[in-house]
Amino acid sequence: QAAIAVAADLDGRGETTALTPALLGALGLEPSQARAHDSRPLALRRLIDAVYAGKPIALARFAPLVIAAREDPVAARLLAQAEAYLLADFERVFDPGMPGPVAVGGGVAPHLRGLGPAIAGVIAAAGHVPDIRPAGDGSVGAVVLALRAVGQPVDEALVGRIAASVAARG
Repeated sequence: QAAIAVAADLDGRGETTALTPALLGALGLEPSQARAHDSRPLALRRLIDAVYAGKPIALARFAPLVIAAREDPVAARLLAQAEAYLLADFERVFDPGMPGPVAVGGGVAPHLRGLGPAIAGVIAAAGHVPDIRPAGDGSVGAVVLALRAVGQPVDEALVGRIAASVAARG
């Protein structure tokens, strides 16, 4: 989404954003007023070429740029969108029969200021006291979900052992 926002900025179809110079710099591209052979901005052409030259997962490297520019209106909307997507995912997989603890981790989640309270609201609405634990590595949450899926009770001590194990392998 950051690359799309920057492309729209460069093409004049979107809002000017602080993400544009940051993302171009991350790709080693220079801003330019020059036009490509198709009359589109040369910086846009180079951005498109750079993005398509990489694997889709490589786009994740732009997330820290969005987080760093969180005061920029475009970046703020992208973070709000990420929060909404993650909350929707949580609502989809939340089982009121297994209320917690809930491990929240990954590279972006800790930077989404409203995500924890929103998840807590879902848990509270199901009649449980929210118990949300930050996990530095998203794999901790994945392990917790997998254990719960096979009926294994997950308590604080087990989450701690999983986190320690993941950190030791890290």
